[in-house]
Amino acid sequence: MSNKWFPEIVNESTAKSLSKQGAYGVLIFIAMTLLGAAFVYFAGKSAVDGSSATPEDVLNQIIGTAILIPVQLVMAWRIYQGKVGSYLLWCYFGLLLK
Repeated sequence: MSNKWFPEIVNESTAKSLSKQGAYGVLIFIAMTLLGAAFVYFAGKSAVDGSSATPEDVLNQIIGTAILIPVQLVMAWRIYQGKVGSYLLWCYFGLLLK
C-alpha cells in the first residue's frame, strides 16, 4: 500500500528523494521560526498566547532564534545528504530536556 504521504521505499533513489523532501520541510520550519521571532520583535506580543511581551521576553526570543536557526540549518543539510542519524540524536536530546 503506497500513497503520497507514506510512499514505499523500493530503491536508493526513492530514499534520497524523500530525504530531500524532509530537508525542505525543515526549511519551512525555519521560516516559521523566523516569522515567530519577527512577530515578537515587531508586535511586542508573545507568539504563544498573544499577551504583551516584556523587553526581556523579546530578547530571549531573539537569542533563542539565533541559537536555533543554525542548528536547524545543519539538521536540514544532514537530512538533505541522507544522514538522518544526527537528526534522531537531536530529537532524543530534545526529549531528554523535556
